[in-house]
Amino acid sequence: MTKFVTLKLLLVSASFFIITVTLAQRNATLFIDGQEVKTVSANSASDSMPVKSKNWMSVTYVKCLQEKLPCECQKMETHTLIRLDSSYATIHDGIIYDPNTFPLKKIGDNIYQVFRTQYIPALFQDSTIIMGILQIVSDTLYYYDNYSNTKIAYINYGSAGDNDWAYDKEHIRLLDKAFDMRNYPSLEKILNNDSISCNCNPELGVINLISSKGNGWILEQKNGYLFIYKWTNIPKEKVGDLKIEKQLLKSYKW
Repeated sequence: MTKFVTLKLLLVSASFFIITVTLAQRNATLFIDGQEVKTVSANSASDSMPVKSKNWMSVTYVKCLQEKLPCECQKMETHTLIRLDSSYATIHDGIIYDPNTFPLKKIGDNIYQVFRTQYIPALFQDSTIIMGILQIVSDTLYYYDNYSNTKIAYINYGSAGDNDWAYDKEHIRLLDKAFDMRNYPSLEKILNNDSISCNCNPELGVINLISSKGNGWILEQKNGYLFIYKWTNIPKEKVGDLKIEKQLLKSYKW
């Protein structure tokens, strides 16, 4: 006889749940978005993910960067980036800063449960809290987020050997595409620098910062224009309550 087990998301206490995934332990069946997908039994499943593509970026975020700057786009995202290794998923919230890393458990072909453990006083034991489900379909990664009850699509960027900050270079590539769409030169040509990277920096007041070897530029967008400023008072070491001084370098109709 096939035995069914129900996996539920625990929120604050043992009595609050959002979604339910029901699967059979033998001849298992899993439904995602109302579609039946093949699963594996608990005895045969390996939690290790054969990672070919580590870095994934939200499709809506990539599209947003055609019109807006990283900080403005990140404010509209639930989860902007996901980075995978063989056993863990590192998930960034909207602003790409201080991500959370969760273990993975394989529950089907290219389907992984994202979870964490938490001590529940009412139960006097650790409980597994399901954060969501990851599913890889062809070249797209889908994350079914239990907390926001949303499905987010991601595309791969960079290469398998990239480090945790590969998105800084990817921002430049995507912004270059946005400049090219408007028949403007690339940021590398504008700044005469081939080693630039770009990120949204929350420590300096959530600004779009381009940096390279001690140099810094700030991107701002307002009133239908994109402005590039030279950061003129970059400190040699971290300073609290820094007042940024900048000088306008270029402006483009956006």
